[in-house]
Amino acid sequence: MIKDQIDDLEAFLKELEKEAKRLQVILYEEMLEGIMDNFDIDKGFVISEKNYYTIAVVDKIVDKYSKKHERKILQEIADKILETIQINKEQFADLGVSKAILNRGATRAGIIEARLGLRNGNLVFGGWLDSLSQNMQIKEQLRTYVTDAITNETPINQFTKGLKTIVRGDKTATGIKERYFRQNVHDAIFQSDRFVKKQFAEAAGMKYFVYFGGVIKTTRDFCRARAGKVFSEEEAEAWRDMDWQGKSDPYEPLIDMGGYNCRHSPQYISDEEAEEMR
Repeated sequence: MIKDQIDDLEAFLKELEKEAKRLQVILYEEMLEGIMDNFDIDKGFVISEKNYYTIAVVDKIVDKYSKKHERKILQEIADKILETIQINKEQFADLGVSKAILNRGATRAGIIEARLGLRNGNLVFGGWLDSLSQNMQIKEQLRTYVTDAITNETPINQFTKGLKTIVRGDKTATGIKERYFRQNVHDAIFQSDRFVKKQFAEAAGMKYFVYFGGVIKTTRDFCRARAGKVFSEEEAEAWRDMDWQGKSDPYEPLIDMGGYNCRHSPQYISDEEAEEMR
């Protein structure tokens, strides 16, 4: 069942990537229109002093775009994360965990809402998901690009071509929303699921787990050496003192597992199963 869950999460992330590509087209079109409406063009060059004041328009364009086009996808991300509570409750029920302990675990896992900035399943102003909608990294990249274009007296045709590459990507680079979601959402979804698993495991007194998720082409050596093997929570604590490429900082073993972009999860098992498998 845990394999099905990982497959489902990865399928969701692939759909999110498709949505990011669609959103990039919209962001580029709205950014280009908003900037060109405010830019002074002198003989085909972006050199007017007034254009420096136009830099402030970048944030307004991104905010307007986000409010209009991104709230739905952010809510879908929130729903997918909250869905992990019920899925994990069913997984631990299959392990024979009592209803009372399952309810206790679900209550503990419920604090994931506060961690993500949710209240009754909805985004809370100032929370993590709401901050994601602010697109601060994207605004910074776009402001820098516009500032450099003005300073370097960039020809307008070169400016628009470069803007398109930054926002929508090209054959050699992913677009700005694809990178943004990949950097911020992938880990949040898998870390949230691991956090929920940990709450159920602690409620049930389960201390052993299988390092679950298999091996793929991009699997790190750290994960490759542990995939499919049984560990105790105490043994996992020793990973804090190890170093490897891609390790999260700060690092929490059962939440971060192999580090950034890791797809593995702890599959908790009973003491008896652990003894048999080790």
